[in-house]
Amino acid sequence: MSGITHMGNSLEEYLEENISWLSRTEDDGSKIKPKDGDLKSTLTEMKSLPYVEAKDGTWNQVRPHKYIPVVGYNKDEDTFFIMPPEVIIEKAISRSGQHTINSMECVNLGKPTSTNWGKDYVVDEAGVEQTLLEVYRISHSDSNKEVKEFAASCRKNIEILIEEQQETWKRLNDTK
Repeated sequence: MSGITHMGNSLEEYLEENISWLSRTEDDGSKIKPKDGDLKSTLTEMKSLPYVEAKDGTWNQVRPHKYIPVVGYNKDEDTFFIMPPEVIIEKAISRSGQHTINSMECVNLGKPTSTNWGKDYVVDEAGVEQTLLEVYRISHSDSNKEVKEFAASCRKNIEILIEEQQETWKRLNDTK
């Protein structure tokens, strides 16, 4: 039986308490910025993209361009889910964006269950740590290099668009 259900912990707290290499703080002790993820790995092999997203219930505001795994928990079923970043991208591409027109920037994937799209990503509670590590290794293997590069390109394009919008707005206001 899950500690989340019976102890009232958030998923982030639960993962931090049960996976020794996950933390809700940066190396300097500051809180992780939401733009990066919910938890950060201290494992050397995860140094290049060390963040993990945690979702209780509905998977709102998933950011596919981050290219990080999502660990989810459905308290109604007492079920854990782990979805690789390449699958998140695959699902996001066919959907409308959430709070944006760009689904690679933000998407609502809904609530995973053991009978809907989540069924392929169910993980036993005892296997969360090992599965998360395996998902990370596969996602960052050569077989997913192009998908990882695609996510990085999407992220860069979002940053460029923001800069261009800010510069244009400044220019428009400077001429008044």
